[in-house]
Amino acid sequence: MKTVAIIQARMGSQRLPGKVLQDIAGKPMIDRVVERVKRCESIDGVIVATSDADTDNVLADHCRSIGVKVVRGSENDVLSRYALAASKYHCETVVRITSDMKSQKTPACNTLVTFSHSDCFRVASMLRR
Repeated sequence: MKTVAIIQARMGSQRLPGKVLQDIAGKPMIDRVVERVKRCESIDGVIVATSDADTDNVLADHCRSIGVKVVRGSENDVLSRYALAASKYHCETVVRITSDMKSQKTPACNTLVTFSHSDCFRVASMLRR
């Protein structure tokens, strides 16, 4: 895999525990996020990075059941989970996605990846006004 979207997700949200598996119009939120990310033509693969806590077993099992690769690591160190996923799957470019980013826009994602592949930039980000 060259350009990979890594979705950080866990069940232990402080404000709404289990929100990544909450139903949104008939599907869990994580399914909606994965579907939107997969529409991005410049993404070669999708990985969910979750924690190795027992509370995240249900999330990891669900993601595998819908055909998404899962990497598990420290509950408190999100960056190490990204690094683990990038290393395990030999990613050259990583697109960071949060699991509650259900409104990810495909054209914006493609533009961001294209922009980040230019010779001038190593990091690119989208911000909402």
